[in-house]
Amino acid sequence: GLTYREIATLQHVSPQAVQQAIKYLIPSESTDTFKDTRASVFAEFQRKYLECVDEDAIKKMIAMRGMTDYGIIYDKERIERGHSSEGKPLVIINRISIQSGAEPIETAIKVETDKLT
Repeated sequence: GLTYREIATLQHVSPQAVQQAIKYLIPSESTDTFKDTRASVFAEFQRKYLECVDEDAIKKMIAMRGMTDYGIIYDKERIERGHSSEGKPLVIINRISIQSGAEPIETAIKVETDKLT
């Protein structure tokens, strides 16, 4: 690698400017903790995501993107846990029936269990 002075010369800045810019890129203990627990963080985000979604939000999401956002974070969690994200889709939304008023939201989700380990 290059020294701060060599980088500074190449970038036409001071070595101190290089040091200031790089210090935010060096992983900290909290970065390592996050990396070690990232799959759980993704799982918790999914839980919160689903908790805060109400009937109106679901209607808007489905109209705009379906369940794409949920699927993306689910795939990221599986990758962090060392599970495959290749091949057939892991979660297929078969049907979402949103009922009016205070009626529950009915969903049917097929999880391809042959892909889960």
